[in-house]
Amino acid sequence: MKVDLLYLAWQREEFTRESLRHLYLNTDWSKISKLYIYTDAGSGLDHGVLPPFPSIQIVTEKFGSPVGITNDYLNRADAEIFVKLDNDVMCPPGWLDDGLRLMEQHPYVDLLGIEAHLRPPVARPYGITLTGHIGGIGFMRREAFRNSRPSMIGTRYGFSEWQAEHLEVVKALIDPPLHVFLLDHISFESWSSLSAEYRRKGWQRDPPQWGDYGPEWSGLWDWWKPGETASQPSAGALTADTEALCPPVAT
Repeated sequence: MKVDLLYLAWQREEFTRESLRHLYLNTDWSKISKLYIYTDAGSGLDHGVLPPFPSIQIVTEKFGSPVGITNDYLNRADAEIFVKLDNDVMCPPGWLDDGLRLMEQHPYVDLLGIEAHLRPPVARPYGITLTGHIGGIGFMRREAFRNSRPSMIGTRYGFSEWQAEHLEVVKALIDPPLHVFLLDHISFESWSSLSAEYRRKGWQRDPPQWGDYGPEWSGLWDWWKPGETASQPSAGALTADTEALCPPVAT
């Protein structure tokens, strides 16, 4: 089975680079049909470089919200399953295989969230817990959007309201969670300072919806080198050697 990746890279340049770097390193690209990156000038991708993703489409049109982007993607592509990611999401090794395995084991699940909401991470095997809401990222079946799609509600994005309204759409969370974490919930430097800066600019929720991760959640990033900061080449910016292998981003 092959799936699409839908990646929202709006603003937050440092987060975008760190997130995409690990997405490239930790994904089995033989199972990806195409990576769709929706971006703007604030993400840094218009003047930076990307890892050499096998199949990629850059979209720079403005759609006003994540639900607008999702609906545009649904008009462009026809993959049975797609994965929606934001530019603060850090994906660990094996994340795609584990998520796809659960989607295949539970074909009745329409939306499978990959955010860690329920409990701190523990050892595998992973399972699922049914829920009424998955958040904004995860594995999604195209069929779930056949009869209706989310829309903006005032100044809000509307995906949560759409999930609550459509009880026929089966939602689940991976439980125990994959070691996926969000950079905007990290409480140590220099990531916490970046989050504060992004909130001042209006690029990030203030405060984060679920607060910062506590000590019991540190297992989420046990695959990420401790002490990495955005200022270190290994943690964010692509190095000169990598840059030589990566073509400039098309705009």
